[in-house]
Amino acid sequence: MQPRHRLAALTTIVVLGGLLAAIASASWSTQAGAGPLAVSAGTVDPPSGLAAARNCVRNAHNWVRLTWTATPSGFADGYQIFRALGAGTPVSIATISGGGAVTYTDKSVNASRTYSYTIQATYLGWRSTLSNAATITTPNNRCQ
Repeated sequence: MQPRHRLAALTTIVVLGGLLAAIASASWSTQAGAGPLAVSAGTVDPPSGLAAARNCVRNAHNWVRLTWTATPSGFADGYQIFRALGAGTPVSIATISGGGAVTYTDKSVNASRTYSYTIQATYLGWRSTLSNAATITTPNNRCQ
C-alpha cells in the first residue's frame, strides 16, 4: 500500500500592538492506506435575479445591459459572463472583477438576434453554478 499524504493548514489571527495580523502555518502528514483523500472546500454561491434589458440607437448599434443580485458569498472576487446565440452553446464573453459588481453591458450584439445570458460567481479557481438565464431579442436597425 502506498502512503497517503495530507496537507494540514492552520491560520491564527492575533492582535499585535493594536494591529490585526494573521499567522498561517502548514504541515504535511502521511497516512497509511490506499484510496483517495477526501477533499472539502467551500462553495461559491451563484448570483441571482439575472435580467437583460435592450437599448438601441437608430441606425447605429444595439447593446444589452445585464443586471443581477450579487452572490451572497462575500469572498467572491468576480463574475464570468456567458452568452449563447439562440439555443446555441454558451461561450464566455467577459470576466468582471469585484464580487460586488452587479451590471455588465454587452456592446457586441447584432440587430434582430435572440441571446441568452448566464453568469457565474468566481473565487480564485472556484466557480459557482450558473445563475438563472436571461433571454432577450435585440431590435432591428430601426429600433423596432
